[in-house]
Amino acid sequence: MCQMNEVTRLKSVRNTNVPFMEFKLDGVPIKIVYASLPYSVIPFNFDLHQANVLSMDDVSRNSFDACRVTNEIYRLVPCNKTFTIALRTVKIWAKSRGLLSNVIGFLGDCDWAILVGRICQAHPFATLSTIVFEFFSIFSVWFWPNPVMLVDPRSDPHRLPVWDPHTNRNDIMPIISPVFPCKNIRADASASTLRDMIYHFKCGYEQCKLIKVNNNWRDLFMPYKFFEEYIRYVHIDLTADTEQKLELWKKIGESELLVLISKIEAGRGQLICHICPTEHLSSDSCSFFIGLSTKKLIVGRAIPEQVPSDVINEFMRRMENHKRAGMEVQVGCLNQTYMKSRTWGRSAMPLIQ
Repeated sequence: MCQMNEVTRLKSVRNTNVPFMEFKLDGVPIKIVYASLPYSVIPFNFDLHQANVLSMDDVSRNSFDACRVTNEIYRLVPCNKTFTIALRTVKIWAKSRGLLSNVIGFLGDCDWAILVGRICQAHPFATLSTIVFEFFSIFSVWFWPNPVMLVDPRSDPHRLPVWDPHTNRNDIMPIISPVFPCKNIRADASASTLRDMIYHFKCGYEQCKLIKVNNNWRDLFMPYKFFEEYIRYVHIDLTADTEQKLELWKKIGESELLVLISKIEAGRGQLICHICPTEHLSSDSCSFFIGLSTKKLIVGRAIPEQVPSDVINEFMRRMENHKRAGMEVQVGCLNQTYMKSRTWGRSAMPLIQ
């Protein structure tokens, strides 16, 4: 494929739960996941739900999960047509607010499908608009960590370890896969991402109440202007001299970012962190943004205090311990005016000393 002129940005990611290869073909992004099967030729009638899938290694089973979950959801929801359009509606809303992302504990395609599927199960004869309204109504007040699931995990016939509220009591936002072995597919959710998701669900619910009055659906899909919501931001910029190093650096950054957020919010101040769920990625750099607010006002104009320098210094030390040749990290504290200008960059970013 490297020899094809139509293929650009070809890379493979092997050391992950789901190995994959991605590239652009004539500008169209394509992602192909890898799984190993004990066949020289795949049988025409191969069934992903057969028990022999469970004999695979964990990596291959994870690669098949997305297909297996999708097929099972369509089997479990009462009206596939209503479910499909409702899911598409919710995903357009999520995309408009930058929430359609697996980054740092936010929700991916399977998560949204399970949430919408649960509403369809609860209202099997409801219209499309009712499903959408109920989606925001229910999840704006959902009592997490109560799990969202389409089938009881205890009904797994293969006696493999499945998600259990007693053994998995530390899960913050459990969304349970409907295929065996049932597991929490959002186990990486953090308190910060959960808080932001609830905020957006409530915003969607308030907008739905207005739609019932003015019947204007366009307002539901208005873009969420993250860089205008907060007075101050923390900008973390990671760079690497190869795409392979950048992929590794990005994963390390995501992990350490959650530690940084917990340290900021555990401090003596009143700071609350809001992660920008949208990736800012180029061929040689990756940026993360954190909006800062106070505990008294989650979104508003109260000016938050500065992030303590010792917290930033500890984060930098932890990143330095992971750094390899060709990798760099910078941390900057930016105000709203600077963010609106959209002129951030490594050369102009004011550093936290």
